[in-house]
Amino acid sequence: APRPPAPVTHAAPAQSEEQQLLDQGDNQFFQGKYLEAKAAYHAVLEKDNPKSERAIYGMAVVYANMRKPDLAEEYFEKALATAHDLRIVTWSHIYLGRLNDLNGKRDAALAQYHAALVTAAAYPMALVAAQSGMQTPFGSQPDDRK
Repeated sequence: APRPPAPVTHAAPAQSEEQQLLDQGDNQFFQGKYLEAKAAYHAVLEKDNPKSERAIYGMAVVYANMRKPDLAEEYFEKALATAHDLRIVTWSHIYLGRLNDLNGKRDAALAQYHAALVTAAAYPMALVAAQSGMQTPFGSQPDDRK
């Protein structure tokens, strides 16, 4: 009797080196390992894809969390220039608004929050962040002296 055909197995597609580095960078960022995350994102930009929107955005949030606002702003601007992912666009506007608020540039901050609101509805946390930024400058303390 003929043997039945062997079952077809579908192996999970192998992740590209770029994808592995991006995932590694994201994981390290969320663990607070900013230098390691920066190295992973930088490797993607240097070796694999100099226009990787995820790596550019990753560099921006790393620099923001490392309190390097000039570099953060530079990378958020690059993210806006290259990104097609609306989540990255939305959050880049929010972060730029926050950086502007921290630098006392309220009008520029409001423009960024307004730009974020155009796409923020699809991302509940971003929507809250953009609305909050429109109402109160980021980093300001509520006035407890009443």
